[in-house]
Formats: sequence, C-alpha cells, structure tokens
Amino acid sequence: MAMVAVPDATERLSDLKARLSAETIALVSRDGEVIQGELPREAFPETFAIMCATVFAAAATAHLEMGRAAPVRIVVAARDATTVLVPSGPTRLLVVVAGPSADSARLARDAERAATRLLPR
Repeated sequence: MAMVAVPDATERLSDLKARLSAETIALVSRDGEVIQGELPREAFPETFAIMCATVFAAAATAHLEMGRAAPVRIVVAARDATTVLVPSGPTRLLVVVAGPSADSARLARDAERAATRLLPR
C-alpha cells in the first residue's frame, strides 16, 4: 500500500516526532490506510493502520452503545511503549508511539494539539 502524501504533513510529523521523542508517528485514515508517517522498517504499514483504525472504531462503538460521546483520545500503555490515537478531523487519526519513559498525559495533550494542526485546509 502506498502512502498518500498530505501537503505539509511530512515536516510537521517529523517535527512532532522529534519534539515528543516518539519512536513512531503516523497519520492514518479511519478505514485503515497510512496517509503519512514514519514507521519502523520492520512494521507492516497496512497492519499498523488497520489495527489503529480498528481500535479507535471499537472504542467509539462501545461508547455509543453506552450512550456516550466518541473518544477524544485512546492511550494504550505497555511496559515498553505508550501509544496515543487521536482524531485528526472526521476521516483521519494521528498515532504516536513513544518509549516507556514517556509521560502519557503530556504525550496525549501534545498529540491532540498536533492533530488539530494537521487538519485539511
């Protein structure tokens, strides 16, 4: 699957990755395509994007079933990484993966702010 470039997103994503000391950063569509990103060489972009979109959609569906609003962020914490997924408009997600020393609250706040700056113009 080829990544579909978004004007100005490459530089913004690289800057955000450096500022957050992230290991991985990507803009993915909610239907599971990598739009733009810096993923590890060993990652399968198709699988990564589809699973991120699925996690977000599943959480949104669970919230709607309970009469709640859709999530504004999802934070997945593991021993060796923290992953944050945040909406970037109605059709995209910003996904940031950082190492175990990351401050997950700061990572989520910064990812949310960045996602709004990545909205299509």
